[in-house]
Amino acid sequence: MNGDLKILCRQITSQLDWGDPATWQGGDFRKLVSMIHDKTGVLLSESTLRRVFGKTPYPHLPSEITLNTLSIFAGYESWRMFQKNQKLTKGDPTSVKSLGKIELPVNWIFLLASLSMVVVLMVYFKPTVSTAGTFSDYQFSSRPITRSIPNTVVFRYRVDPKEMRPVNIQQSWDARTKTQVRADDSTYSSIYYQPGFFQAKLLVGGRVVAEHPLIIPTNGWLGMIARQPVPIYLDNAEFEKSGALVTPAEIFGAHQVSLEPVTPFVKLFNVGNFTPVDIKNVDFTAVQRSNYSRGSGICMKAYAELITEAIPITFALSAPGCVGELAFFNGSGLVSAKNTDLSGFGVDLHDWVSVRCCSDSGKLKLIVNGKRAYSCGLPQAPEKIVGIGFGFEGGGAVRRVRLMANGKISYSAY
Repeated sequence: MNGDLKILCRQITSQLDWGDPATWQGGDFRKLVSMIHDKTGVLLSESTLRRVFGKTPYPHLPSEITLNTLSIFAGYESWRMFQKNQKLTKGDPTSVKSLGKIELPVNWIFLLASLSMVVVLMVYFKPTVSTAGTFSDYQFSSRPITRSIPNTVVFRYRVDPKEMRPVNIQQSWDARTKTQVRADDSTYSSIYYQPGFFQAKLLVGGRVVAEHPLIIPTNGWLGMIARQPVPIYLDNAEFEKSGALVTPAEIFGAHQVSLEPVTPFVKLFNVGNFTPVDIKNVDFTAVQRSNYSRGSGICMKAYAELITEAIPITFALSAPGCVGELAFFNGSGLVSAKNTDLSGFGVDLHDWVSVRCCSDSGKLKLIVNGKRAYSCGLPQAPEKIVGIGFGFEGGGAVRRVRLMANGKISYSAY
């Protein structure tokens, strides 16, 4: 294997904290597929990751898309920038600290935006539980400081001050947001760079002893150019136009962000600004289009997302010829074009595309341009929708956003 690729894999392995890749099982690789997709919008296959991380022979260097995607997942702008960083650090394979702390949303999404955006999702959101000790032994709570983004959250915790095992606070489902704290202390503060619904965890000796839900809201609509570790935040005047939310491709150049070699996503969020809507009674509609279709953005990938108290619901859209790479969350898990016909999500995003998500007779239906593109059973766990998100590869526009419950409008915009 290429020496630089080995270093990149070591850095990703260190961030994941899952142990030696030689011990990873199929479920681990499936989780990694989802996490990479959630962060980068690119769906690498499980077999590709098995080869890259040494589970199966891979004598050749992966494709440029794979190298760029893994580099972005690790916190770099591209494979080229990763290699440049290695030269600057004299190829030190343990130089993971130079990446900074990676903050990932629970959204998800194609996402997220994503997603976005994980199938660690099977343990994504659960009621507060303790798997070691009892609630009388441990205390864990949190308090966001503001409604703006970034948002600092102050965590309060209590464990036995004489506890010898490592004590960690994990911001969300993603193990890379785990930070060790002192057993004889009681306060830890952390920054969330994206809004959403998270499940914060207190771990002792690697075991979850307490966890609780945490919503990071927005103050109205929030726009950002996706970048790690800190996104580029947009002024509302840059994307809130008369009658629509608009992010032209030129917005990237205005912030010195290149559209190549990997076209970045712009994301729009509105979280915690309306009464939560029961997923069993939802009817969501919006109209959207993309503003960029050149270079590596030729697929015009876009998404619409309903952020829930558990697994999100997302529309993954693209040009018809690119649907083979689509994947999205249906409120219960990940749906991939690798084993599902998602041709209904292939559309001409140069024109306005209507999307609708509604519940009907125990079914969740995703409708694109008036035609049912996908349906499934409603999630078994009761969930409420707490936010709305959109994402565009290279920029896009949204209008006529409506969220209804039992025939009544809960939220509308543009």
